[in-house]
Amino acid sequence: MKKVLGILVAIVIMASSFAGFSVSATEVLSGGFVVDGTVLVWYEGPGGDIVVPDGITEIEGYAFYGSGATSIVIADSVTTITDRVFAGCSFLKSITFGAGIESIDFDTLFYAGEIEEINVSADNKQYSSLDGVLFDKEKTTLVRYPDAKSDSEYTIPDGIVTIGYRAFYSCEFITSVSMPDSVKTIGEDAFPFCYSLVSINIPNGVTSVGDNAFYQCYLLESINIPSGLTVINSGAFSVLTSVKTMTIPDGVTTIEDQAFIWCTSLKSISIPDSVETIEHHAFLGCELLAFVYIPDSVTYMGDASDPVTKFVPFDSATTLIVNEGSYAHEWAIENEHPYVLSSILSFDDVVDVYELLKLITYEVPLSAAQVTAADVSGDSKVNCVDALTILKYVMNK
Repeated sequence: MKKVLGILVAIVIMASSFAGFSVSATEVLSGGFVVDGTVLVWYEGPGGDIVVPDGITEIEGYAFYGSGATSIVIADSVTTITDRVFAGCSFLKSITFGAGIESIDFDTLFYAGEIEEINVSADNKQYSSLDGVLFDKEKTTLVRYPDAKSDSEYTIPDGIVTIGYRAFYSCEFITSVSMPDSVKTIGEDAFPFCYSLVSINIPNGVTSVGDNAFYQCYLLESINIPSGLTVINSGAFSVLTSVKTMTIPDGVTTIEDQAFIWCTSLKSISIPDSVETIEHHAFLGCELLAFVYIPDSVTYMGDASDPVTKFVPFDSATTLIVNEGSYAHEWAIENEHPYVLSSILSFDDVVDVYELLKLITYEVPLSAAQVTAADVSGDSKVNCVDALTILKYVMNK
């Protein structure tokens, strides 16, 4: 790899010379640090515990690629680190940033090894660390939780307002996260691919949950959608394959595209009267979601005739319960989507639509004989069509 890099550098130097540019020569400092002036461009030392020498001001991307580093300490003189500077460091466990670092983002740490702790000099003016977790200086934003930190449970410190972009991205060991009431914003991609996560509390004071915030948290069996939301962002609660029921709080006006896509165990969801827009693919792949009541407040659910929004919010396996003459009623007719009028489900003042939905979606084991008897359509499957046929038959008796 290093021979290849040397050849590439030689080619660049030759090409630059022909183009009339001057390229300064690199030199190798003690310890295997290849520098161009005060810029560290490559490390060719023995690996292990690496301490970047004082005087370096910038480290280029991929500088430590394949270095065999287990820990890296960045000198206080370094102010700039290019994206993916730790990429390919398969054995890297610990990173310590010096006082001079001005910017650390997700791409700085992406493709690094199995990072267990991120430390920052107490003299740094932009960042801080606590128990190996990276924060901004004021400790109001959690910037990055190390992806291989071995603790299974984590309590976010009180005073944190924002959980940053990809803060817990692909943290493999975390099983439980507790958030303080101070948290108001959960950033985009905050918790995706946390495959061991089984428990998380979201305070009701949270007003924003970013796109794909909990994407593919397969083991989460329940999650509370905070009452402070007005928009459920794209993919925010998508591919939560163990969650069976969710309640959208009153005050939410928009459910964006793919918000709950592929929540394959979801059987029940309550949509409040405040919701006005349900975008395409919002509930795609929710194959156990037999019925959803759509309130009159909803005035947009996509347009199947529009090539951009033709992907409707629900699978055909989900029957919509609609009020006669409502937008949802007209939409279901126009888009040939299964629906049932809420009026035929209103028996009296005791059993309302929501109670009936709970009864219908309650999981009851059936014998082989019962399954055969329930297959009214004769297609060897018991589905919503059979259930509705039986329901209409019972109501007409």
